[in-house]
Amino acid sequence: MAAVLKKRALAEYNKSFQDGPTPKKLHLVKKPLIGSSAAAFVGLLEKCKSSDEALQLLLRISDCLQFQESDVEEAIKKLSEHFQSEEEAVVRVKILWLFCDIGLECPGANLNNLIDETIHLIKNETSHKVIAQGIATLMKLGNKLSDDKNLMMRLVGVAKDNLKDTS
Repeated sequence: MAAVLKKRALAEYNKSFQDGPTPKKLHLVKKPLIGSSAAAFVGLLEKCKSSDEALQLLLRISDCLQFQESDVEEAIKKLSEHFQSEEEAVVRVKILWLFCDIGLECPGANLNNLIDETIHLIKNETSHKVIAQGIATLMKLGNKLSDDKNLMMRLVGVAKDNLKDTS
């Protein structure tokens, strides 16, 4: 009888348990911040029905000025398109202000491209406020590229052309 009890005791301890299925390795991916990304707001700019909505959206963009390097050129293109279709001078001024902020604060912003785009946009502009903001934007962006003498002469020429109007 002692042998049977001993056999039972050993049998209970010798049972082996098999693990369940092997655990899967997780691959963590960081999602882009849709709520605070300025590129998301620029995409919404096309859907604005009024100038007030566009201005509110531009203010949000300036509050969270965070672009990925790949999104900067696309954002500049969309802002430029909206500038050309916008009738309110206040919104056009804010777009030029954003060009300045993008050029000064965003890595990956092509300053020469921003300068060329600003010159193109203020070329046929009639609003004095928009022209003044365009020249201020050109001045601030030009200060970062002050080593390029040809660019400086070009910016001086643009400023002279736009400051001739005395009305």
